[in-house]
Amino acid sequence: MQTSQNINPQTNRQQVIIIRQQKSVAVAFILSLLLGPLGMFYATVRGAIVMVIISVLMLLFVSEAGLIISWIAGVVWAIVAVKNTSTY
Repeated sequence: MQTSQNINPQTNRQQVIIIRQQKSVAVAFILSLLLGPLGMFYATVRGAIVMVIISVLMLLFVSEAGLIISWIAGVVWAIVAVKNTSTY
């Protein structure tokens, strides 16, 4: 992560710009496909926590089919999260 600081002459305030490295959609796909909700931590921490909880609940109350559905949803969520953060 890189930071750059500029001073705005009109307001005399310091402006901080944080530059992050873009995340890879391919890495998000592979991690979430292989590791499920744990692989989502690369793409989105909040989403990963939500999907871990949903996956556990699906496994406990529905069945393995529910776990598979939540796993696939997690892969899609990871891809969408990386695409949304990479556009800025």
